[in-house]
Amino acid sequence: MRIRTRVAMLAAAMTPVFFGSGGAPSQPRPVEVGWVVLGDSYVAGSFVGDPVGRPDGCERTSEAYPAVVGRRLREAGVPVRMVANVSCGGARIIDVTESQRPVGRDAPAGGWPAVPPQVDAVKRDVGLVTIGVGGNSVPLGDLLFTCLRSGIGQPDDTAPCRAAAEESVGTAYARVSTEYRNMLAEVRAAAPKAVIVTVGAPSVIPMDTRSCDRGDVTMFAGTLVGQGIASVTHADLGWIREVTENLNQIYAEQTTSAGGVYVDVVEATRGHDACRHRGVKWVEGVCGPPGTPVAEPIDALCATAPRGQRRATVVHPNAQGHAAVARQVAFAVARIFRTG
Repeated sequence: MRIRTRVAMLAAAMTPVFFGSGGAPSQPRPVEVGWVVLGDSYVAGSFVGDPVGRPDGCERTSEAYPAVVGRRLREAGVPVRMVANVSCGGARIIDVTESQRPVGRDAPAGGWPAVPPQVDAVKRDVGLVTIGVGGNSVPLGDLLFTCLRSGIGQPDDTAPCRAAAEESVGTAYARVSTEYRNMLAEVRAAAPKAVIVTVGAPSVIPMDTRSCDRGDVTMFAGTLVGQGIASVTHADLGWIREVTENLNQIYAEQTTSAGGVYVDVVEATRGHDACRHRGVKWVEGVCGPPGTPVAEPIDALCATAPRGQRRATVVHPNAQGHAAVARQVAFAVARIFRTG
C-alpha cells in the first residue's frame, strides 16, 4: 500500500463526523492520536536536559527531540499525544523486539536490570510510532574506539581503521538491513493502523575532515591511559561518514518498503558537526559538557579536555542538535496528522 494512501485511510478512520440535533454534520473534532517513541541514545538524549521517567539506565532526558516534538505539536494544535517513550541508550535494532540490559550511569550494585522489549509499549490502538535506531547494531561506538587506537601515530591521509574493519562493517550492512526489516514488521504487527516514522542519523562528520583538529578531544580524539592522545585520522573519518550514510540509506529503503515515512535529518544538520566550535556544533565529539545540572563527571577519556567539557559524550547530539531534529520530525508528523 502506498504511504499516501495509508495516511489518507488513517485520517479518515480517526476523524469521525458528529451530528447535531438537526441531523446536519457539525464541525469534525480531531481525535487524539497516541504516539509511542522507540529508539537508542540518539532518541533518549542521554545527557541533554534533566532526567525524565523512573531511573532504569536508559537515560531519557527532557530536551531530547521526542519531548521537543511533543511541545511543538501541542503549540501547533496537532492532535498527537505521546503515550510512551521507551527509547534506551545503547539499544540495538534487535532490542526493539527483545529485552535489553541498559548500561547507563549510576547503576545499582549488579548493574541495571533488563528492560522489556520496546515494542511491548506499542498497543493496537496506537496511531503513531517513531523510531530512531541502528548505529549500535554495527556497532558504531566500538568502531569509533577502534579508529581512535588505530590512528595513534598515523598520518592524516592514511586509513588504518578502514583497513582493519572494513570487511566486518561491510558484512554488518546485510544483517542491519534484515534486522531493520524484521523490526518494522513486528512494530506493524503490534499496531496495524499506525503510521510508522523512522528518523535517520544527523550529520556528525564534516565533508572536509581536514577541519577536524586531531589534538582536540572535543572532536574525534581522546586520552587513552598510557598512550596519551589518540585520534581518528582524517581519512578514516571520511570512511566513518560513508558508513553512516550507508546506514541511513538502509533505514530509508526498509522504511519505504514497509509503507512508513522516513525523516532524513542530514541536510538539516550539515555544517554543525562535531568538528565545529562550541556554539556552532550540534553534535558533541568524544568529550563534551555534562549536559545535566549535576557535578561534572570527569571521565578518564576526557581528562585533558577543557573544564566543563570532561564528560564522555562519544559523538552524540547536544540540545541544539536535538532541537534541529525535532523541527524535522515535528514537520513530518504535522503534515500527516494536522486537521483543518
